[in-house]
Amino acid sequence: MENKVIEREVDECIDRLVDTKKDVISVIEQLETSQYDILHKKYVQYLTFDEIAAIKNKSTSSITSIHGIALKNVQKILDERKRVK
Repeated sequence: MENKVIEREVDECIDRLVDTKKDVISVIEQLETSQYDILHKKYVQYLTFDEIAAIKNKSTSSITSIHGIALKNVQKILDERKRVK
């Protein structure tokens, strides 16, 4: 009986995680392509900034700069969502 309860709780956690991941992707899809690409590689594919820089043939500092701009733009999107609700 206890195993069923734990299994249900795990399933609920997984469902919330999947929903959150879909929501994150839907937000970052609204960004410019380069910003989307960096955030997707960082937070969906779990690559490091160094790995992203190597793939994009850019410096790590360039990638972190674009990452910072992208996060500011994500915040604007989230603020707008909150304002509209």
